[in-house]
Formats: sequence, structure tokens, C-alpha cells
Amino acid sequence: MGFFHMFADARMPIWGVLAIVSNLLLGVFSNGEQRWLYLASSLMLILFVIFYNVLSRPINRIQTEAAKTGKRLDNGRELQASWDRVLLIRVPLQGPSPARRLSSPPVHRRCRTPPRY
Repeated sequence: MGFFHMFADARMPIWGVLAIVSNLLLGVFSNGEQRWLYLASSLMLILFVIFYNVLSRPINRIQTEAAKTGKRLDNGRELQASWDRVLLIRVPLQGPSPARRLSSPPVHRRCRTPPRY
């Protein structure tokens, strides 16, 4: 898992920043009742990043260093089990963000069109 974390951790920040910024922009510039859902989604993503940095990232570093040096971890199963437990916190925080963006109606459908005679 160490090599997987090495590549994923190097590429994850840009997608996290883009997701947070897009939700914030949608929350600021959207009209109507959906605004608070975008802002709540942004808050959930920020909490996800906090939990990731505090709980998962240290485990990823240990596994990545072991993979780079070729050392075997004596507590590898315990580390993976604790990383898996953190998913119970992180997945519910991350899931609503794409679901919120996918469930909103497109902007062009919200525009009023002139009646046809």
C-alpha cells in the first residue's frame, strides 16, 4: 500500500482544492435555496481534509517510507486497520460533495423561456 499512498498523496491536493473552491463558488454565486447545500458541502470537504491530515496522513507516511526502503512493518496490519477505521469518518464527509453537484439541475433549465404561441 505504501507505493499507492506515495502516488495518491502527491496528486490528491489539487483535486481537493478544486472541489472546495468549486463548492464555495457555487455557494456564493448560486441563487435560491440550494446555496446552503453548496456551503455545507464545502464545510464537509474542509473537515475531510482536517481528518485526513490528522489521522490518515501519518499512517500513509509510515507505509510509504517502508515501501521506499523495502522494510517490513511489524505493525503493518494494525496500521492498515486503523487507516480503515478512519474511513468511517472520512467517507461520509466526502460523499455528499459530488452528489450535491450532480443532483443540482443545470443552469440553463432554471432560466425562464418565453411562452410559445
